[in-house]
Amino acid sequence: MKWRIIPAVALVLAGIAAIATAVAANERASGKGKWVQTLATIERVDAQSVAYRYTSGGRAHTSNAPLLPADRYSPGRKALIYVNPADPAQSLLRLPARPPQWPMMAGTVAVVIGASLAFYFWRAATPRFASKPDRFSGTATGRRQVKNPGPPVRKAAPPLSRLRPPPQVVRKPTEEEMAEEETAGEETEKA
Repeated sequence: MKWRIIPAVALVLAGIAAIATAVAANERASGKGKWVQTLATIERVDAQSVAYRYTSGGRAHTSNAPLLPADRYSPGRKALIYVNPADPAQSLLRLPARPPQWPMMAGTVAVVIGASLAFYFWRAATPRFASKPDRFSGTATGRRQVKNPGPPVRKAAPPLSRLRPPPQVVRKPTEEEMAEEETAGEETEKA
């Protein structure tokens, strides 16, 4: 029964790996927080590349970038570029595209489902979580129930000899009450 937990743990590990890979890809692609924007002057445009000049840290730099079909640059125009502050000689016309977010979401779903299955299989295989009879109905509660438990077990009623009526309280009349009764009895005899 414990072997069933292995695929669930593998699913959790695969989800963690997917999340780690997505986080690393996001870190590599997140140039907006690390690279600074500056203006560059386009010097030359040919069929495959763009040459541009920019100033960073008080020094002039030149660089080339591949020309993409959608790019429309012309010599002498200004363009916004991204410069690496740690190494101003590195620059980009465009930041790399961010990777898709679905691997991170899929990894999170895999971790949640894998952890749920692992807990379920672990709990089913652990004897301390076995079902115990319910003290009121006599049947087992929880996941493992007793097959055909029969009618609920009820406590037997006490024998009739133990069910006596409560004793009667006999109160003695006071002398005044006895005197009133005698006078009431005499009056009824006279009448």
